[in-house]
Amino acid sequence: MAPSSVFLEQHKGSPKEKNKVRDVISLEQSMTLSVYKYCRAILYVTYVVMRCLLLLQLRKPIVEKMRRDRINNSIEQLKLLLEKEFHKQQPNVKLEKADILEMAVTYLKQQALPITNNIMHQTNSPHIEFSDGYNRCFNEVLSFLSIHQNQKSTEVRLLNHFKPSEDVTMSSPSSSPSRFCHIKPSDLSINTNTLWRPW
Repeated sequence: MAPSSVFLEQHKGSPKEKNKVRDVISLEQSMTLSVYKYCRAILYVTYVVMRCLLLLQLRKPIVEKMRRDRINNSIEQLKLLLEKEFHKQQPNVKLEKADILEMAVTYLKQQALPITNNIMHQTNSPHIEFSDGYNRCFNEVLSFLSIHQNQKSTEVRLLNHFKPSEDVTMSSPSSSPSRFCHIKPSDLSINTNTLWRPW
């Protein structure tokens, strides 16, 4: 028999007092049950947190080892790729990781230097600059003609006159670029009423 029921039987009082005692006992039991559930939940959360922390502590060295292995593997591949270069500079020497990385950076800089010199040389070439300028002018003429499509014959004559050819793109700037860019008004025979003017 539960202690609460024994207490009720021993308690000699009116039914009203017995009901009050019964209510207090049931409240006490429900509170005990709530505290029990609450403690159980706290224990479960604590267990989960401790397990996660333990897994993290176990996983961290594994992840660190994998990271170190990747670094070492990459350095070893660099060493194999640049082995000839290493033997030229320091034959019969065991290289440290830092030495391998420094030599790889130096080698890559040396390889990139001729490429940048070629690019600088090409961009400064007057032939390329002349060709680019001519093509820009030709594109501007085309865009102008596409806006003003009133005179088909004039458009055809202008396109034939400015048509980019191998001679123009390969010619030097000294080969009189003005003959390609100068138009005589008599060549165009355009009605002055339809001529576009910027002013």
